Amino acid sequence: MTKNRMACFILCGSLLWGISFHPGHVHGAVLTDAEKCEIAFEATELFRAARTIIATNQKLINDPAKGDKSV
Repeated sequence: MTKNRMACFILCGSLLWGISFHPGHVHGAVLTDAEKCEIAFEATELFRAARTIIATNQKLINDPAKGDKSV
């Protein structure tokens, strides 16, 4: 995994985690359409990054000689 992808993965995950605990949302504030679109875009980017990482390392994941990978 490259440093850029790992940084993107951590950043997107942190962003989603931060959004989920934002005080305005905890008290039942309604999200605007723009906020919903932004969250959806960030979630999409996170899932695309995860799929890319899995696809890049598929041979390693499938290699039984590497032992248990806890997947």
